[in-house]
Amino acid sequence: MLAQENHRPPSLLFKTSRKHFFITMLFNTLLLTGIMAMVGNAQKPTKNLNFIYSRGNFATVSGGTGNEFGHDTGLTITDSEGKELYSESYPGGASPCANPNMELKIKSSCWEGEFTFNCAASAFGKIEGCDVVPNGGDSWPGKVDSSTEFIGIAISQTDVCGGGFPTGGECGEGATFDIASHNP
Repeated sequence: MLAQENHRPPSLLFKTSRKHFFITMLFNTLLLTGIMAMVGNAQKPTKNLNFIYSRGNFATVSGGTGNEFGHDTGLTITDSEGKELYSESYPGGASPCANPNMELKIKSSCWEGEFTFNCAASAFGKIEGCDVVPNGGDSWPGKVDSSTEFIGIAISQTDVCGGGFPTGGECGEGATFDIASHNP
């Protein structure tokens, strides 16, 4: 009986194998697509927020009335449309981005557990990088934008670092944010 199956004309063997091949490939493709869709939905956050670290300094050279100095700093968290949810100049009682390894751990009604907010600055206070790490997960890095301007007898330096991060929950008006720890 086995010998009879092997004696089919080659064209018939090819058509049967080709049909079987395409059905198998179609099934595998649909199966793989379904699995990827399930994995994609499992990892897709329900809400994204934005974080913005800012730092600015202004100083003049002595004039008739003396030197003038100014400084501002802060951490802001907004929703995906830019609406401010949290903004603090000195979260945890310290400048949020003043040395090479600033770390804030924040608890919020927007997510489960503590999220770690990191900001790195040079010895001169220029922001060099930032990121958010949700509950020990993947790092969500921000992008730095920096400018230094000399205006006659004055200098102004502005640094901003910001990006987006997933929360896995809903967040809106009335959300709470608590500094769990600050590691300057």
